Amino acid sequence: MALVKYNLKLLVNLNVVTAFVLILFAPLLFSFELIPKEDLAKVGELYLSLIGILLFPFLPMMEERGACKEVVYVKKLNHRWIYSLRVFMIIVLSFLLILSVILFAEFQGGDFPFWSMAFGVWISALFFGMLGLTVANLTCNLTAAYLIPFAYFVFEFMTKGKYTKDFFVLSLLKDSFTEKYWILLLVVIMVIFNLMIKEPSKF
Repeated sequence: MALVKYNLKLLVNLNVVTAFVLILFAPLLFSFELIPKEDLAKVGELYLSLIGILLFPFLPMMEERGACKEVVYVKKLNHRWIYSLRVFMIIVLSFLLILSVILFAEFQGGDFPFWSMAFGVWISALFFGMLGLTVANLTCNLTAAYLIPFAYFVFEFMTKGKYTKDFFVLSLLKDSFTEKYWILLLVVIMVIFNLMIKEPSKF
């Protein structure tokens, strides 16, 4: 439990704070009163999904960037296990942040399928986030880890799935959830890949 609390404290950085600010600003930037599913899909896919790019890419380089400054255990710990814990915590956090906005829209009388909207947007955020995480692990370049998923986001927005078809990440814009199953499969593959390639050193 102490290890979980310690890693929660480590994860509260500028990226996480910025994600919270984006969530808090959502009701100010958009009108959620009686919002139809088409408009909420735009808010979710084009705004909330960007949370993934903020929350995931920095995870592989927390030690390298000097985030960890305290010793909480004398015994050696497998870094891969600690890394997996942090990834899981950010996955949960991203869902809770997105869910809070969807809940707010629901309380404002929005007309939309609640869970498909919440999970659909979350899957988009996970995809962009895990793409950034993968780039960070492969290149050790944090700038590229932010820019590449954002560039892919712009590509998907501009082409509207013309080239990616069944793997169109922003499919809620086309009132379709089917593509999300394929995107979720890619997310699972990226999660497994990133956990496997992480250096299992001990600290």
